[in-house]
Amino acid sequence: MDQLRALDSLFLNAETPEVQSNIGGISIHEGPAPGYDELAAHIESKFELVPRYRQRLHFAPLRMASPVWVDDPAFDIRNHLHRKSLPGAGGLDELREVFAEIVACHLDRERPLWRIYVFEDLPDGQWALGWVVHHTLVDGIAATDILSLLLDFEQSPSQQPASEWQPAPPPRRRDMLASALAPAGGANPLRDIGRVFASPRKAAKLGSDSMRSFMPIGRSLIARHDSPLNGPIGPRRRWVNASADLAEIKAIGRSLGGTVNDVVLAAVTGGIRDLLIARGERLDGFDARSMVPVSIRTVDEQGRHDNRVSAMFVELPVDLDDPLARLENVREQMERLKQERGQKLGEVLFELADYVPTALFSIGEKLAWRVADTQRLMNTITTNVPGPQVPLYCLGRRMLELYPYVMLAKNIRVATAIISYDGGVYFGVTADYDAVPDVSVVGDGIVAAIDELSVRAAAGPPKGRRRAALT
Repeated sequence: MDQLRALDSLFLNAETPEVQSNIGGISIHEGPAPGYDELAAHIESKFELVPRYRQRLHFAPLRMASPVWVDDPAFDIRNHLHRKSLPGAGGLDELREVFAEIVACHLDRERPLWRIYVFEDLPDGQWALGWVVHHTLVDGIAATDILSLLLDFEQSPSQQPASEWQPAPPPRRRDMLASALAPAGGANPLRDIGRVFASPRKAAKLGSDSMRSFMPIGRSLIARHDSPLNGPIGPRRRWVNASADLAEIKAIGRSLGGTVNDVVLAAVTGGIRDLLIARGERLDGFDARSMVPVSIRTVDEQGRHDNRVSAMFVELPVDLDDPLARLENVREQMERLKQERGQKLGEVLFELADYVPTALFSIGEKLAWRVADTQRLMNTITTNVPGPQVPLYCLGRRMLELYPYVMLAKNIRVATAIISYDGGVYFGVTADYDAVPDVSVVGDGIVAAIDELSVRAAAGPPKGRRRAALT
């Protein structure tokens, strides 16, 4: 059985009436838009590449075990591919507003957990695709795999008709009940304990890495950060975008020191700083603590549709007025976290969770979400996903821009997703609709921060500044 692993299940149980565990994005394309039937046939011809998108969740009796993925015998692409008109002028502002409404709706757990929307008649003859995927299905890296249903690396690839598909039957009831007592994720305690004793040096290193990785997590738990970025959220969302040139981001890093990730984190810091200042907040000594997801997906795990992420916690220095000082602060933190292997603890914890019987883990996880106080751990979320640096096409229409969407967690009012594509860097800032009506300040602030850093980079690196390798 293809059972949900611990982290996949976490996103499932995180959902409440106010929290939707959805990620996704908007891609804008050259016109004209393809017809519905043409696009549907195009998608159906690719399901063999991503079979998960014809599967739904199958739950154990009394929810005693983690659900498993099973083929949906009633699968119909018309339940997942939709055409959507835009109100008013039908411009990019209306596109963002409509998509924010769509992505804030819970996906139907009785069907495969994804939807695609076609938006036509954008300015300049362009059109757009909006895609929504449940975080249980994929992490941020694998979420881009849904684009393989839609896009090609060639403008005129050879098209293959959809092949015949017969859904496999779901697991038997007794097998689902037995899985409640078995570890999730296919873990084998006896086998893996034997491996530990067979390699004590490797076991000692794992323990040392785990202890070192607890240091940044421990620092994050010491002090509570009261912030307008935290608090109760409602079910509605706002979503704004920004963009930058990847070559400009790299030039900043080369001149001032830092990776691409350091520069975009510093830019997000500038955007959040502008929001707090606009609200009259005093920033002396205040940092906005951000959870930064880190992919732990190995080469062998490419193409797997589950969550293979850990996290680091970075103090975004919103109290610093100088954009260069913010970049230096972020760069130094990231270097320290990498040395401490700041993402390792989360990786170890979720691997250990895969050894817990799924019935016990499910009970503990639901209890944890009820009492969890995420605002003690973080104020915001910032996720950066590297995308393809070559043009992609949908039925011969080139994708021009790609803006990502990231979910809000409990008590987290602002989150930022970043993706690079074909020489551009694209930002999507998600916010609670009622608590952050001024979220556009963050998007404008990101652009302003990059412009400031670009001016400083053009003036040359400060004396003594060492250059950092770009990644």
